[in-house]
Amino acid sequence: MGPGHSEDDIVNDSSPFFAVGAVLGGLALFLFGMKVMTDGLRGVAGGSLRSVISKVGRNRFNGLATGTLSGFLIHSSATTVLLVAFVNAGILSVLESIPVIFGANIGTTFSMQMISLDIGAYSYFILAAGCAWWLFAPGTRLSSGGLAVIGLGMLFLGVQVMGDAVAPHGASLQPILEGSDSKTLTGMLYGILIAAAVTAIIQNSGATIGMCFALSQAGIFHDFTNVFPIVLGAHIGTCATALISSIGANIEARRCAVAHLVFNVIGVGIAVLCSVPLTRFILWTSDELVTQTANFHTAVMILCAAVLLPVTPFVEKIARKLTPSAGPPPQRSFLDPDLLKYPERAIQACIHELQRISRLNTESLELIGQLLLFSGMRNASRKIAGNEVVVNEIKLSMRDYFLLLTRNYLSRRQAILVQHLDRCVVDIERTGDHITALAELSMQRKRQQDAVFTRKSFDQLFALYKACVRVQSLVTESLDPQATDFSARALSILEAREVYRNQSLEIRNYLIDQMEEKTETPVGGYFYSNLVNAMDRIVRHSKNIALVEQSSTFWIKSRKLDAEAASVLERDRPELVKTEEYLKRIHEDDVP
Repeated sequence: MGPGHSEDDIVNDSSPFFAVGAVLGGLALFLFGMKVMTDGLRGVAGGSLRSVISKVGRNRFNGLATGTLSGFLIHSSATTVLLVAFVNAGILSVLESIPVIFGANIGTTFSMQMISLDIGAYSYFILAAGCAWWLFAPGTRLSSGGLAVIGLGMLFLGVQVMGDAVAPHGASLQPILEGSDSKTLTGMLYGILIAAAVTAIIQNSGATIGMCFALSQAGIFHDFTNVFPIVLGAHIGTCATALISSIGANIEARRCAVAHLVFNVIGVGIAVLCSVPLTRFILWTSDELVTQTANFHTAVMILCAAVLLPVTPFVEKIARKLTPSAGPPPQRSFLDPDLLKYPERAIQACIHELQRISRLNTESLELIGQLLLFSGMRNASRKIAGNEVVVNEIKLSMRDYFLLLTRNYLSRRQAILVQHLDRCVVDIERTGDHITALAELSMQRKRQQDAVFTRKSFDQLFALYKACVRVQSLVTESLDPQATDFSARALSILEAREVYRNQSLEIRNYLIDQMEEKTETPVGGYFYSNLVNAMDRIVRHSKNIALVEQSSTFWIKSRKLDAEAASVLERDRPELVKTEEYLKRIHEDDVP
């Protein structure tokens, strides 16, 4: 510390260096607060919000309402990324996702309305209340509400920190920021481009709007015409998140992300064309610039949704024109909610869906051969990772579907078969995890110079890999909903599994001999062993599926396909467990 300077002088230094640090720190607080609040609200909602989004169906107004709720709780970027994942998995179509996108953009503006309230001085109290809630609330779901309040407090604090940091430098910043002005075409384009670039970089439109709030509170933005282009630019920049998330996804998922961009670009165009009446309307709603900014953010999204919701197919058509594809569209999900009233047909659809995701695993496992040979690794690993995301999404959707299905009246065979199918979807999802592990091991091995195999060792490993592919392919073939004899197909899996098992035992003994003779390097042996382990796990899950298929209840009764579910029978509720009795038994040795 230099002479004549106290510690307080350094802390309160208003030099540009410390001002930039404070702005970046305030922005970090805002972004992290947004994440904490989003995670907290998502925790409060549990899996219900995700389930509702995946079942919006063809009703545009349901999609709009669902998207608005989701946008308010987890913001438009997170919602659109989720929609891209659903479309990529075939759970939603592009057309079904578009109204949800409209609503998500509206819902996000409602959360920014809350942040626009002038209660930054109370942010520490909000943080303290949220922390107390988080610490003392019983249960994970309730404590998530505390996290949401902590995130809200961080949002207010972030805006306040940014505003306090830039306030002393208003005179220096005004000439730069006043270039954004809706009164001139140049000023409009300047503000839109700058805000779009900033938002695309930080991937959060809320943060850009929050910076507008801070600059307005600091008196640097003093006229609504300066804010007008910034808000519009944020609308375009926020599309970067969904576009990035769609990289590596199928063509329909990319079209979903492009539809989000089309909506926001059209919204910006409408706002620019209607700038004069919109400005008059917003100035009429409030005298406070921060409130005007929040109101404009909401008004543009509502106006654009009102214009485009009746012509949703037109938005889809534009998205398809912008993303042409000569290939066939990806396969849609078979989990039709309309089939739930026909239990046997719904179960048949579930088996069809199992075959669909098992086929993705087979495709990924076939690509592993390229990775073992260090050929086309980037494209192969990207495709495997994309398939794994789809398998995970479908697993969650299938379990939601099972839950809805079991609320109907089911026969004894149907009730047991649903449990078998649930077991199968878990085994298939875990198979995908092990295939991903194989891919990661191959990528790691390529980076290790000494992780090499002799020609004989690689021949044996590749033969084992081919046997593994054979087992997995048989699993996919066996999950045919039109099959009349699942047990015969299961037997062929078990026979192929036995061939694989013998090869695996031989290769393990061979590896031990090679290591004893020091023919293989230690690091090579490490990777060799782990590759074999991963393939063994894949085949083990295949065996689990085959054993389930051999069950006497694993078959489709064709004459019941069009039978509607009967009314659920009233059953006597079982006697409730006496908690105290079982609490005592925890510490008792009553094992026979």
